[in-house]
Amino acid sequence: DDVLGVSLIGVDPGNVAAPEPREGDPVGTGGNGVVIDQTLVDEGVAIGDTLVTEPGGVTLAVVGTVSGRSYRLAPTLFAPLEMWQQAQAQADGADGAPVSAVLVRGEQDAIEALPDTVENVMVASKAQIVENLPGYSEQALTLLLIQVFLVIIAAGIVASFFYIITLQKMPELGVMKAIGTTTGYLARTLTLQVLLLGLVGVIVGSAIAFVVSLAIGTAVPFELSTSRFFVFGGILLAVAMLGTVLSLLRVARVDPLDAISKAG
Repeated sequence: DDVLGVSLIGVDPGNVAAPEPREGDPVGTGGNGVVIDQTLVDEGVAIGDTLVTEPGGVTLAVVGTVSGRSYRLAPTLFAPLEMWQQAQAQADGADGAPVSAVLVRGEQDAIEALPDTVENVMVASKAQIVENLPGYSEQALTLLLIQVFLVIIAAGIVASFFYIITLQKMPELGVMKAIGTTTGYLARTLTLQVLLLGLVGVIVGSAIAFVVSLAIGTAVPFELSTSRFFVFGGILLAVAMLGTVLSLLRVARVDPLDAISKAG
């Protein structure tokens, strides 16, 4: 009685395109066995359940589960190619055994020569296929712009924060310069403070992001990786260091007598 929206993907059982199940049996077990994504498991579907396509009425038995295989923000269901063709034909009212794509591995020259030897064939790499998924480029550009603006905003906040603190400490900096403290020492001290504060911020932010990812589960389609943590952590640290340029210039130009007189 429950209606579920899924992306139905047909694969040859045992082929390289067939996903390795995390739990249960592989695609094609029992003839009509299908493997479902974890997002469907979260909606209450379990191994041993039976699904029926609409329209068409093709019966599919859930035999295994995988994770991280959603397609176009929808749960995926991997079925034997014959079952997918049957569901496709009945849904479209067409006959025959359609195949949308063939996964090929081999030498690049041989792969590029396929259109010359096989009619009505287009060759594309995995990256090209992903980039041409409906809506992928637009979503990727939107996320990239969000990340760029976040970095710019972070740079502005860090620069303003340390510049204000530097202005508030002008009397102390003037006294330190008056007793012989060099500008290089003050600059190194400020840089070290920024680096330590930025490092603490990156660690705390990464911990919060990890906890939030565990809390939301599969409700939001995103994935955290260690390499991404290091990349964006390094970017934020670099931005924090660049944000101290104004403060360093102000420290270099501070006049001891002027700073002390204004403090008095």
